[in-house]
Amino acid sequence: MSALQEASAEGARTQDASIEDFKDGASYDMFRPNYPDEAVDSLLKHLELDGLKRARIIDLAAGTGKFTEPLSQRPEGCEIVAVEPQDATREALDKKGLRNVIVLKGEASNMPSRARGLML
Repeated sequence: MSALQEASAEGARTQDASIEDFKDGASYDMFRPNYPDEAVDSLLKHLELDGLKRARIIDLAAGTGKFTEPLSQRPEGCEIVAVEPQDATREALDKKGLRNVIVLKGEASNMPSRARGLML
């Protein structure tokens, strides 16, 4: 099983429990598994962003930043706009103070204007 498949399977196992945890962003962040580096590497390679300096990325439904955080730590120095509708999870992400990350309230169906400018 690939790292991406393992991460997906782990996410599916915790889905029911995590729905309740959205009410408490800190608990959700603590107990939800992190994405393995291999999964992040694989996605960026597939999108041809691996090694591309200062790539602009929108992370929709960013939650507490389980995917945003490893992206922000990469050597490419990605510029990330993390969009999250849930107040508790968005606040938990914002408190992390991740470099090159702007955290905004919004949804895919109603994107904040600062995020829309990054869409292709």
